[in-house]
Amino acid sequence: MSIVRHDPWNTAFSLNADVSRWLEGMMRPRVGDPRSLSNWVPAADVREESDSFVINADIPGVKLADIEVTMEDGVLSIKGERKLAQQSESDRYISRVERVHGTFMRSFQLPDSADPERVTASGRDGELSVRIAKREARVPRRIEVHAQPDSVDA
Repeated sequence: MSIVRHDPWNTAFSLNADVSRWLEGMMRPRVGDPRSLSNWVPAADVREESDSFVINADIPGVKLADIEVTMEDGVLSIKGERKLAQQSESDRYISRVERVHGTFMRSFQLPDSADPERVTASGRDGELSVRIAKREARVPRRIEVHAQPDSVDA
């Protein structure tokens, strides 16, 4: 006969996990439910190079035609939409949509050295790359100070 150690908390934790999984499944939006059209935010990396700022964003499944990049008042904005795949008649019984879709917007405050006139954007393999060139460094202009002529009293 072997002795088995019994921990009553294991049963409680297992039951808790089962109930949590069940509730999560019940609360998930179904196809056609407006909550299934949730917004999402693509991950992005921002780096500074010697002559520019570069933003790389993950946008898998988004067509480049569905992306808008703007820059105004030192803020670069990326807007777009990942559309839900159209379902055929034979797929009408799908009851769960887990892949994120919908509109997104990311905004990045850039320093004054960012040149809003020299911004380029390109995309490939689910990644958007935006490059913002830096302005030429301004060198202060030296102004020579002259002595004023002595004033003559009348």
